[in-house]
Amino acid sequence: SVYLFQYGAYKNENIMKDNCKDLSSYFYYKNDNMYHVLIGISSNKENLDKIKKAYNINSDIYVKKEEIKNNEFIESLKQYDNLIKSSDDSATIINAEKQVLAKYESLVLNSEQIAY
Repeated sequence: SVYLFQYGAYKNENIMKDNCKDLSSYFYYKNDNMYHVLIGISSNKENLDKIKKAYNINSDIYVKKEEIKNNEFIESLKQYDNLIKSSDDSATIINAEKQVLAKYESLVLNSEQIAY
């Protein structure tokens, strides 16, 4: 199981981009006519607080639990989770999540190995 940390979901792409302009990094994908904005993914739900702090987010973040069967992604995620857990540096945490989100897109979304 992994946790997707969703900043928001929007019906309109321009509104989504406008609402996310203060984020230094984010990832979005379209599903069911909604644009879902992710700021992070972790196998450790406790990392959410560190990720929110790195992005300077004070609002609630929607946490969605997903089962992912892609072993390459899971192994990579564990390494980034350890880095995030051991760091308090915002740039390090955000850069780690940029890598996680890129791997999520290439290894999970593009290969459609998500189990619902």
